[in-house]
Amino acid sequence: MVEIAKRRPSSLNSMRNIPGVDAMEVNRSGREMLACIERARELSEEQLPARVMRLMDYRGYKQAAKDIKQKITAVSKDSGIPADVFASKKQINQLISWNWKLTDEERQILMAPDILQPWRSGYLVEVLNKWVPGAQE
Repeated sequence: MVEIAKRRPSSLNSMRNIPGVDAMEVNRSGREMLACIERARELSEEQLPARVMRLMDYRGYKQAAKDIKQKITAVSKDSGIPADVFASKKQINQLISWNWKLTDEERQILMAPDILQPWRSGYLVEVLNKWVPGAQE
């Protein structure tokens, strides 16, 4: 579906040529999908939903991820617990997203990232204080 949305084919043949699109699915639902694409083309720019900003598109993302990873690695060496047990890349991104994409109110009601859960936070809260709401730097 993502590839179809990106390429916005105008015919069943062009839809069949999109990598990953099953020809049987095009035969079954292709006309309905083309009708949806056509309706979307008729929308004005103002009617379109806001573009979803990927985490990697945020200014400073690479440096933030690198900084967090380095701090986790240092704690890992001191504690003898492997760094990948503390946090995977996905969990580091979860922490960054939680801080950059959510409001203070949302962070109060939504579940905290894995890195801030009890057993990890005992090791990491001091070195990641910049990333923990209410922590002192």
